[in-house]
Amino acid sequence: MKKKIFALATAGALSAALLGGCGGSVANGNAGQAAAETESTAAEAGAQESGESEAGAQDSAATEAGAQESSAAEADAADSSDGAEKADASGAADAQDSKGAEEGKDPGASSGKTLTEDEIKEQLPEGISEEAGTVDIGGCDTFTQIVDKLKSGQGYANANIGGVDVLLVAEATYDNMDGNKAAIDAEVFYYKDGKPEYMGKLNCGGTAYPLALKDGLIYVGSGHRMEKVTIENDKLTLKEDAWVAFDGEGNETYGHTEGEKLIFTDSAAEEKRFGDTFGELESAEVINFDTIK
Repeated sequence: MKKKIFALATAGALSAALLGGCGGSVANGNAGQAAAETESTAAEAGAQESGESEAGAQDSAATEAGAQESSAAEADAADSSDGAEKADASGAADAQDSKGAEEGKDPGASSGKTLTEDEIKEQLPEGISEEAGTVDIGGCDTFTQIVDKLKSGQGYANANIGGVDVLLVAEATYDNMDGNKAAIDAEVFYYKDGKPEYMGKLNCGGTAYPLALKDGLIYVGSGHRMEKVTIENDKLTLKEDAWVAFDGEGNETYGHTEGEKLIFTDSAAEEKRFGDTFGELESAEVINFDTIK
């Protein structure tokens, strides 16, 4: 734009010089006028360009403001979405707890929620075993003859379980610090048709749980389970028990056994049963074994 204006002004000045008929003052006046017009036009062009530059800056600022508003809107939308998801999750949890309450279950209880019956059975020790006995009773007509065959360190004791007189033979004994030589395992023998017969084996889970008798039942315990065993139809039979099992996070599930079925629907009641049953061991009579020298 500036170049075009300058060219026009130059052409005008040249024409004035060529006229010759006009005085030097006129030519100079015309030239001055043309120069003034040129400067004025250039100034206007500069002002126009300055305006355009300011307009561009305003457009750029507006664009940046629009971008900021868009980012703010996106952030608001994200917050709204997160809030909705949390609300949905909270609502689902509340609904689940409400359903549990309606069914009579404690929403905070772990009993029955994390473990299946098969998973519980895998954790529970079996105090009663029908594995073959290790004591040779061949040719024995009495319990005394069985004792005569025992090895050094083994123990033996007479007991009555469920009204049946039995001989208990332990693989080893230990000092229970109460005047008794206790045992945590025993093979059980009884009389059948006048001769000794092997019935089965009892196994406890450690020296904290010695074999003990109370009310005609023998207590067979471990850290996770306490079994009260009797004899029915010439077999060692579980009369009552109480147990606890744990999930992968250490949450307890308390219960007991009825026949072949595990019962663990009422966590509070089952936990009380567990404590009471283990407490009974304290008042039970620890079986005192004689040890073979």
